[in-house]
Amino acid sequence: MASRRADPDLVEYLGRILLRHRLRIGAFLGILLLGTLATLNTTIAPGGDPANARRMGAPEALYHTLKLFLVQAEGLSGNDLAGYVLWAIYFIAPAVSVGLVAQALEAVIHSPARQIRRLRGHVIVAGMGRLGSAALESFRAKGRPVVAIDRDHDNEIIAHLRVEHQPYVLGDLTSTAILDRANVAQARQFLAVSGDDMANIDGATLAKRLSGGACDSVAQITDPFLLTNVQGLLEEHGIRVFNPYEVAARQVAVRVREKLATRTGRTAVVVAGFGKFGKMVARELLTANGTKGRRDPVDLLVVDRLPGMDREWRSFAVMHGLPRDGLRTMVADVRDPEFWERMAAELRHEFSVVVIATDNDSSNVTTALLVQRHLEGEVFLITRLFRSVAAVEKDVHGIGSLVFSEVALEALMAEADQAK
Repeated sequence: MASRRADPDLVEYLGRILLRHRLRIGAFLGILLLGTLATLNTTIAPGGDPANARRMGAPEALYHTLKLFLVQAEGLSGNDLAGYVLWAIYFIAPAVSVGLVAQALEAVIHSPARQIRRLRGHVIVAGMGRLGSAALESFRAKGRPVVAIDRDHDNEIIAHLRVEHQPYVLGDLTSTAILDRANVAQARQFLAVSGDDMANIDGATLAKRLSGGACDSVAQITDPFLLTNVQGLLEEHGIRVFNPYEVAARQVAVRVREKLATRTGRTAVVVAGFGKFGKMVARELLTANGTKGRRDPVDLLVVDRLPGMDREWRSFAVMHGLPRDGLRTMVADVRDPEFWERMAAELRHEFSVVVIATDNDSSNVTTALLVQRHLEGEVFLITRLFRSVAAVEKDVHGIGSLVFSEVALEALMAEADQAK
């Protein structure tokens, strides 16, 4: 007969419980040792008859010390130091016992594995990064049962869930064992939002298969090339895809188009940064959402310090059916003040639009301030921020901010609400 293996999550959880209450456990063991030593140096009188008093061996001394934790002190005498120690233990030990028993019951009752096994129709959020943790809190605020998955033992969100006795699973979201521990067979929805696109695809596919197709699976894919190639295949298997950069870029394009609608004449639009977000912004600006179809000409320029950007743009344009000559590219550091001085001389338009789209908030804020300092004339400035920053939120100092985390979360929750 095969032996039953211990649940790794339960073992890990109990280990952390022991570590958290190490002082109380240490007190218990210390009292037990002290009581045993004291009992070895005193006498016990069974039946209360002094004539039967005798010293005990170590096993018997340990046994009688344990009885003190249960408020039993039969035959205990107190005419010497050892006796006084035992009487003190007699009153202290029960309190320690009650505390340990309470902690043991709490550990069993609030075990994540126990909670997860009882769930039905829950949501699994795999990947406790900034977006995943925000989604987790949003589900909890709505009162929906949710299980978190992350492979990092030291993840801040996992540590918080551990303290609050909330369900979580530690491990790889592409592992069958991990998804089984998350009770994916009974889950209503699986959201794969880790920072690894391939892991998200594998995890969402595995969740769909393990649930027999019943679990609504959503995979975050941020690489536009990968998304273009796999989206159709995944959707054929009932897996929806989600690109937060695409959603945010559409909002940027709408803002730019609305602003351009109020202006006439030639306009320059500069996209600073050509990473995942910058690519999607450029794409959206060249479609009906952005500058396409505008009667007055628009000069679209994309700037990044990475070499080979022109070649990368041509590949991106071909893949997405965009005109390869729809924009200019320039290799430069957008945080360099001299670059914006040169741009001020080149951009002689009465009105300019600058979208700052690098993947670093501090770089974006720095660049925004440089744009304000060096570009003359009227400038419509949009800065991508992952989280709200007091200095630039609500268009303070003339900087229009797009809080990426809020836009991405809103879109992700909209995807989640589409689950049947």
